[in-house]
Amino acid sequence: IQAIGNQEHMSVTEVAAVFGVTKSAASQMVSRLVDKGFLEKRQAPHSNKEYQLRLTPLGWKAYDAHENFHGKDREELIKRLRTVSKSEIIAVTTLLDAMNNVLDRRMDT
Repeated sequence: IQAIGNQEHMSVTEVAAVFGVTKSAASQMVSRLVDKGFLEKRQAPHSNKEYQLRLTPLGWKAYDAHENFHGKDREELIKRLRTVSKSEIIAVTTLLDAMNNVLDRRMDT
């Protein structure tokens, strides 16, 4: 929903590229969103095999709600991070790096 709201008239192929998934996976995702009333597919003017995707009014409501939610969260996060000291950021970064290394080793086995 967000990708199509940001760039209306995307094709399924473009959606697949944005999310790094196969065209088949993107097509399934698009079909579910069409079935739920968030998207509509229209024949592309330049191709009989390709569709352009657009948000429906319900899709635009979901898009706007998502943007508002993340905008508020981003502002709150920035506000809170301004109060964190450099030493606290270094400590958290060190902890996250250690956790990432453990998870990487686990995935390699």
